Amino acid sequence: MEKNKSKKTMPMLLATACTAFLAMYYFTACSGTDIETEPIITTPPATTTAATTEPPPPVTEFPDMLPDYLDLWERNNDMVGWLDVGERINEPVLQGEDNEFYIDHDFEKRPRFHGSITADYKNEFDGYSLSDNTLLYGHNMKDGTFFKPLQSYYTPVLNNDLSFYKQHPVINFNTMYEKIEWKVFGVVLYNTQAEYGEVIKFWEYIDFEDEDAFHDYILTIMDRSVLFTDVDIEYGDQILSLMTCWYPDGLDCRIVVHARRVRPGESAEVDVSKAKMNKVNNKYGRGEKWVGEIGAWDSSYLTSYRRNSGSAAVTTTADTTG
Repeated sequence: MEKNKSKKTMPMLLATACTAFLAMYYFTACSGTDIETEPIITTPPATTTAATTEPPPPVTEFPDMLPDYLDLWERNNDMVGWLDVGERINEPVLQGEDNEFYIDHDFEKRPRFHGSITADYKNEFDGYSLSDNTLLYGHNMKDGTFFKPLQSYYTPVLNNDLSFYKQHPVINFNTMYEKIEWKVFGVVLYNTQAEYGEVIKFWEYIDFEDEDAFHDYILTIMDRSVLFTDVDIEYGDQILSLMTCWYPDGLDCRIVVHARRVRPGESAEVDVSKAKMNKVNNKYGRGEKWVGEIGAWDSSYLTSYRRNSGSAAVTTTADTTG
C-alpha cells in the first residue's frame, strides 16, 4: 500500500536543504497467507466436566526478516535496508512518511546536519517486493561520509580514470528480507535548473507502466552516462538509483549512479576491462547554457529493446557531442 504522499520531492527538498547548508558551511555538504483452522469447540463433551485446551503456538513476529537487521529495526522501524559500496558507504537506509525528515535527522531520529541515507517515500519495501526503480538519497559530505564516494564514480572518469568503478562495479543494497547485489551500468550528472537547460525528472520514475516506458528511461540514462560498462539490461530488471548533490562551478546538479539487480542464477562478476568513458560534452556554470552529457551508447546492451527493434545493434543518441 502506498504511503501518504507529500507534494515535496526529494530533489526539491535536497536543493532547499543544500542551499541552506552551502550558505552556512561553504559547500560542506549537499550534500498470509490465511490459515484455515478447525473450529474451536466451546461446549465440552458430555463425558467431561471441563474443557482442556493446548496453549497457542508461539507467534514469530518477523518470520522473514534477516536476523542481521532485527535489532536495528527494533530501534527504528523506519529502517528498510542496508547499503554497502565496497565499505566506502556502509550505512542503514531509512524511509520516512515523506522525503523531508531524514534530510537532517539521524538513525535515532535526532536532528543532525548530515541526516541519513533515505529511500524515496514512494518506494515499496513489502517483504520480497520492490519497486521497479528504488531511489536512495544521501548528502555529499566534505568529510567523505555518506554519499560523497558517489562523486568518485563520476569525476575521475572525466580524466579517463576508471579505477574507482573497477574497484566497485557491484553495489550491495540489502532489504530487511534479502541480500541483493546490483551491477552499476550508468553514472549521470543531472541538471536541476530549467534556466540552464534540460531537466530530466529522474526521481519521478518509480514504477514503469510498460516496456516502452522502461526502455525510454534506460536509453535516457545511457545517452547521458559518463561511463559505459559491460552490463546488459532487460525489461523486468529492477533498478537502483543512488543520488547526491554536486555543485560544479556553482551549478545545482545531481550525481546519480544507476545499477540493476543481479538476476537469479546470474554471476555477480563484471568484466571491468570492457568499461570505457563516454565521450561527452561537459559545459556548465553560471551564465552558461547547460549542454549536458549526450553521447552514443550501443543499445544492444538493452536486450529487450534490441529484440523489439529487430536489430542486432542500435546505436542511439539524441545529439552526439564527442
